[in-house]
Amino acid sequence: MAFVFFGCKKNKDENPPKVEIETPLANTTVNAGTFIHVTGTVTDDKKLQTITIKVLSLSGSTQIADPVTLTPESASYTIDKYVKVGDIHTTTGTYQVIVEAYDGTNKKKAYKDIQVIEIPRVLEKMIVVRNAGTGFAVDSLVGSSFFNFINRTSDFSGAAISNYYQQLYLTGKTSGVLESWDLETNLPKWTVPADLPSTTISLFYLTEYDNNSQTLWQSFTTSAGGTLRTVSAAGNFGTNMVMQANHYAAALTYNAQHIIVAENPKISGGSAFLSYYFNTGFGLDQTTTVPLNSVNNIFILNSHELVVVGNDGGQGELRVYDKNTNGFWEQFNLPAGKVYDAVQVDAENYIIAHETGLLKYTHSPGNLINLTTGNKCQLLNLDAYSGILWAGEGNFVRGYDPATGALGTTYVESDSVKAIIMQYNK
Repeated sequence: MAFVFFGCKKNKDENPPKVEIETPLANTTVNAGTFIHVTGTVTDDKKLQTITIKVLSLSGSTQIADPVTLTPESASYTIDKYVKVGDIHTTTGTYQVIVEAYDGTNKKKAYKDIQVIEIPRVLEKMIVVRNAGTGFAVDSLVGSSFFNFINRTSDFSGAAISNYYQQLYLTGKTSGVLESWDLETNLPKWTVPADLPSTTISLFYLTEYDNNSQTLWQSFTTSAGGTLRTVSAAGNFGTNMVMQANHYAAALTYNAQHIIVAENPKISGGSAFLSYYFNTGFGLDQTTTVPLNSVNNIFILNSHELVVVGNDGGQGELRVYDKNTNGFWEQFNLPAGKVYDAVQVDAENYIIAHETGLLKYTHSPGNLINLTTGNKCQLLNLDAYSGILWAGEGNFVRGYDPATGALGTTYVESDSVKAIIMQYNK
């Protein structure tokens, strides 16, 4: 007996949807944080299940708009949606508006390139930390006067701002805590103990924020050794970078491979160190003794050289460090007197707060001049966007032209200034 089997041919859907984007037109320019009008049509021989609109970077790794999902429940659909593109952190560049349709079996997408222009970086306000009795206070400049919004009876070690998260960080030296404040509301966000769980009192020094990597750094030292650690925006401690024993991070900077740290001795008379740590894993790559008792500032001059500013006893010093030779050389002798602070104007030009006044150092061609005389600025901050060099001199905050040293605006605080920080919109 012969058996004949008849197979049933499956009704396989081999036709993907057809997707057409009418707007935006190719290479349309849009400002970050605004809306773009997405229109077009999607058709299929089956009922469409979903249509998704996305805005991505060309690599597809960065999404700059909340995805929009549509459920047509029909074989055709006309798209007419406004999509917000990017935010204050979106950078200028080429992105893609992508429309993807799915009919339950097949997917099909279409895209249009658009040009997104980032929101300009602008100065929101100046924030000043000052002495206040036995503690300190934090004020923000509103118009021509200061508005006080933080008062502490504890000591003060350092302050930093995350422009990305719009947070202010404050650190005590021994009695204070590490705390974060929301600069949009002027309300506290979190506090964590400053001291380590140890019987040895920790001394806290540097508190600095890297707005490029969104990383907060905090340095402290104990008799067991110096440490530089990361702290998240939520107040959680990250990896500890172990430094020379009894040393702390006095200054740090970064390049593509390294975190470069100036390590000052806690005990007077010791030697400072300049150390290169890998920015992945924080392992030590290279370290050397600095021919100074203390380092105030380090700046990247070029791919292998640093400008190092500090003091040897009571004498201010400026040295150039060459990583290739692991050595220092001195281009100029600074005038007799102590160095308090320094800022980098650009790769070639630096302003130094010296006991005799403001000095301007130009690396190439080599030049060292007095911008001002008699102005004992204890601290500096350069607002590169307005071009103003701000200096703390006792209870005065003064604005200078970094090119000429001309004095501009002067603000008066109620006590001596301990830190000047710029808050930007991003």
